[in-house]
Amino acid sequence: MTYKDTTANCHPGLVIPANAGSPSGNSRSKLKQIPAFAGMTTTEWCHPGRSEAETRELLNEKDEVNNKKIPHQVRDDNDTMKNKRLIPILILLAALTACHRSFTKEELMAYVNNPKNGLVQEKEINGTRLKLTYKPYQLLAWQEMQAVDTLTPEKEKEILSRYSQQHYFVLSISQGGKEILSNAADRQRFSQMVSQFAFGMGQTVTLTTAEQDTLPLLDFIYPRMYGMAPSTDILFAFTREKTKTEYLTFYLDEFGLRTGETRFVILNREMNKLKYVNLIPK
Repeated sequence: MTYKDTTANCHPGLVIPANAGSPSGNSRSKLKQIPAFAGMTTTEWCHPGRSEAETRELLNEKDEVNNKKIPHQVRDDNDTMKNKRLIPILILLAALTACHRSFTKEELMAYVNNPKNGLVQEKEINGTRLKLTYKPYQLLAWQEMQAVDTLTPEKEKEILSRYSQQHYFVLSISQGGKEILSNAADRQRFSQMVSQFAFGMGQTVTLTTAEQDTLPLLDFIYPRMYGMAPSTDILFAFTREKTKTEYLTFYLDEFGLRTGETRFVILNREMNKLKYVNLIPK
């Protein structure tokens, strides 16, 4: 079969040499780049004696067939499904970005001490003020890092990992704007309170999940301030729960201050907001 110049008989602007036995590789590639030519045989591309009008009609038919293979509705549905798959990914990325925020030590403390953030609660019962504050593990890790002579990235990671395994709470107790020992009526009462704060607080506090599971108390620290602080502060360290829970309840039993049993509820989602916070130098 002899192929003639295709300017008149084939798609306008595409020329196949007249002396070629069939469309050349380059011409064939150019033709296939046009959607209408996709899937057409060499004979369909250019046929001797076919008029330009017939060729155009053939191309139009090919376009209609190609369009019918993937209806617009199907294409739209596919695009919608892709968008639906992307939405959870975008939400996750946004959440991770929000969680991995950076604070200075002062900024983090200010965030925690803001009652609007749900990490500090206060109650006053019979003249005794009780305040429970959630303490992010990053603040305690930062204190230890300050004592390290050479803080390598590996050492920093090890310290953060160790402290992140616990929940930390600070219980502050005061009367008249002063620490409890300042209000001791006599030496005997003073000695009793010192003993209670130093050794007995482990038996007076409990931390439970919303499912009523008790989280073990690992340790507590009572620093003596000798009347120089506005409150008596005790730091408690509890095992961090392995399962999801809606909230934690901190119970404080009566131990001689006429406060009765006191409860503080801290929402887990508020604590988790600080789980991946980065502490940066000021």
